[in-house]
Amino acid sequence: MVKLTDLVPAFRTTVQAVLDECAANGLVLRPYFVMRDPVTQGRLWRQSRPGAEVEARIEQLRAQGCDFLASCIERAGPSCGQEVTRAIPGLSWHQYGEAVDCYVVGPDGQPDWDSPDYAKFGQVGEAHGLRWGGHFGDNDHLQLRPIEPLAAFGSLKAINDAMMARWGAGA
Repeated sequence: MVKLTDLVPAFRTTVQAVLDECAANGLVLRPYFVMRDPVTQGRLWRQSRPGAEVEARIEQLRAQGCDFLASCIERAGPSCGQEVTRAIPGLSWHQYGEAVDCYVVGPDGQPDWDSPDYAKFGQVGEAHGLRWGGHFGDNDHLQLRPIEPLAAFGSLKAINDAMMARWGAGA
């Protein structure tokens, strides 16, 4: 079950305002992803990637002293499917409670992934000061910050350490 309470308070309030405004204009959206632990992020990142790419990324992270991020990808295990994200653990605001993914509810009550209404969702989100993922191919995504985690933290090592502090060694 998705809980908006998993989002940081200021973002949660803004997301609710966006959802309410969209609903008042006949656009019903349902959140389906808020907080995402780093192992789940690793599993989603691994989808559609060949094993050699995954192993190379793990080695690269370890060489940079990012053992926690590397272990999250390893613990995620193999994963098949379409590409879901380009963000490894720590590089998505979902791990910080500062991102939400919502789908448009179609006339049949089911997700409408092809709806042109995602652009309206993005416009309303941006009017509320959020960054819409449609600018980087993620139409169902809103995030609190206009920058990515790497720009906010300055290095993968700093992200590694922040993720370790937030989620602990057993994440």
